[in-house]
Amino acid sequence: MEKTLPIWTLYQSPKDYPGQYVARRFEVTPVGGPRLTDEVYANKDVAAVRDWVQQEGRRFGVVPVKLERDPSDDPVVLESWI
Repeated sequence: MEKTLPIWTLYQSPKDYPGQYVARRFEVTPVGGPRLTDEVYANKDVAAVRDWVQQEGRRFGVVPVKLERDPSDDPVVLESWI
């Protein structure tokens, strides 16, 4: 089984979820870059989305750490958790 590193990216009001905060999970493998999964969580409350990411991290056996957005990120990217 190939090991993967989960990364959750939080978005503020993306086109497919206007007016909501959204977390999408990506997977990084030793031989590939980030791959988008079909796991998505959306809520109007950013705190609820961050709580969900923390719970998901525990499911994967990690304690997610917040990374601030990079100025080159799409404007709807709020932050990432790795």
